[in-house]
Amino acid sequence: MLKLKVDDNYLSFTQRRLANPYNKNVNETVFFGSCGDEFFRDEYKNERLAYKANQNFEMLDSLRFSNQEYYLNVTSFPYHDNIAGIFQKNTEESGDITCVVYTACRVMDIPLLYAEIETFEGFSNYYDLHAMYYNEQLETSHFSYIWCICFWLEVNSKTLNK
Repeated sequence: MLKLKVDDNYLSFTQRRLANPYNKNVNETVFFGSCGDEFFRDEYKNERLAYKANQNFEMLDSLRFSNQEYYLNVTSFPYHDNIAGIFQKNTEESGDITCVVYTACRVMDIPLLYAEIETFEGFSNYYDLHAMYYNEQLETSHFSYIWCICFWLEVNSKTLNK
């Protein structure tokens, strides 16, 4: 059930990303990562989440492409990988590919009572980490939840780099 909260946070991030003037609607590669492989195990669900978040792309099977102008590629990566390296490897000087990185990690947990999740959200179609930070293209957020009867209730959230 906490996975649904993480997914909601990703949808919120995508809305902010699409509204950001530095976002370009071009080919996208979305990278999902979580410590302990807790939140993003199922590639199919990750793909559906990415398509749901950015509906500029039509839903396609992973193995076939249509005549659409842009494509969306969704993949998972180990949580402790070098995020700067991911941006460097997956962006081009032409700006034709937007690299989107979203990670989530449970940093504190009291089973069935309390959980804290830390997320990293980033996107860019160029490799300039300094500009990405100041253009609000990189964010680290912290969310606190308590278990309330049958669902997780968010009690606190903050963006750590503001």
